Amino acid sequence: MRTLEGLLLLSFVPSLLMAVLPLRWRRYMAVPAAILPTLVGAMQIIIEGWRIQLVPVYILVLIVLAARGTALLRRDATLRRGRGMIFALLSLAVVVFTGILAGYLLPVVQMPEPTGPYLVGIIDRELVDEDRGRRLMASIRYPTNETGRRAPLLHAPDTTINGLAESFGLPALAL
Repeated sequence: MRTLEGLLLLSFVPSLLMAVLPLRWRRYMAVPAAILPTLVGAMQIIIEGWRIQLVPVYILVLIVLAARGTALLRRDATLRRGRGMIFALLSLAVVVFTGILAGYLLPVVQMPEPTGPYLVGIIDRELVDEDRGRRLMASIRYPTNETGRRAPLLHAPDTTINGLAESFGLPALAL
């Protein structure tokens, strides 16, 4: 799990505490409970990029902002205890479930930095055997001293993801 993703999950603590705090403390916690998840969520999306696994958390951010924001606009910064407890339990379930899903079941893979004294060049070539009617794609990697524009890790990421999704029987959006 990336740093801001963990902070995003922790930013729901004020909202979860609102259900169990005394009334006078809830008034002080109303603004952080409404704004903190929104700010951290926006930072996480901008800096680290969004993840499909965190969509339920992003939806929860919008729900918290709407619920707490409308309460703040009405000058009634507290939810009734019964509704607040249900909201806190649902929020806790979403945060825990998506935290486990995003962080441990589908982690962000960090590719290691290349080692060695040379940069690596790559050339893709199509080899055609006209006599037999065969075609073959070959990628040739070689050490180089030249610098140039960096090539993407995958040459056709959409095609690769669609192929993997079809192989595993998953929707492409999951990958």
